Amino acid sequence: MLHWRIAVYLIIAYLLGALPFGYWCGKAFRSIDIRQHGRGKVGATNAYRILGPRLGILVLALDILKGVLAVKLAQLFGLQNWVPVLAGLVAIAGHNWTVFLSFRGGKGVATSAGVFLALVPVALGAAVVSFVLAVLISKYISVGSIISAFTLAVVVTLEYWFSWGDKPSGVVVPVAYIAAAFVIIRHRANIQRLLKGEEIRFNLKRRS
Repeated sequence: MLHWRIAVYLIIAYLLGALPFGYWCGKAFRSIDIRQHGRGKVGATNAYRILGPRLGILVLALDILKGVLAVKLAQLFGLQNWVPVLAGLVAIAGHNWTVFLSFRGGKGVATSAGVFLALVPVALGAAVVSFVLAVLISKYISVGSIISAFTLAVVVTLEYWFSWGDKPSGVVVPVAYIAAAFVIIRHRANIQRLLKGEEIRFNLKRRS
């Protein structure tokens, strides 16, 4: 019976992560499909550029919330300790490959932030700091996203080895690296544009 509960919850976590708030906000508030604009993604960065700061921040908050809820609901339901961690990873996959948009979603950065905010807030804080610094220095959101993903995985590893900070369980460590790999894989096109000097620089006031 427990195995069925876990399987059902993981499906719920996937569907929760798959909710395409960027796409829905574009349709509801601007009557556009943001996949047809900018970089063609439904995440917070493209929403910010295409829909403007207010809706971009709203999408960011909702995408983070998806990750938090995927973890916290599993904990609330009293499932085994590894289930909330796996549920978080499944929610990230849901955002990246959403069933609601023919398995074409975002890049998973905001949803990953929500997952690790719920699991390892200290490590997430370090990742956020690295993100901000990387963006301020490089002016590229993609650079900040990749560096922050790597930073989080390293900090989680150190926390586990030395039993400090969040003191994460062993299962969190490989999941942090898998989530980082997701971020890098989803930024392949950005990396290619960076190498060619064609990547869009981030402008806080920008709206396409």
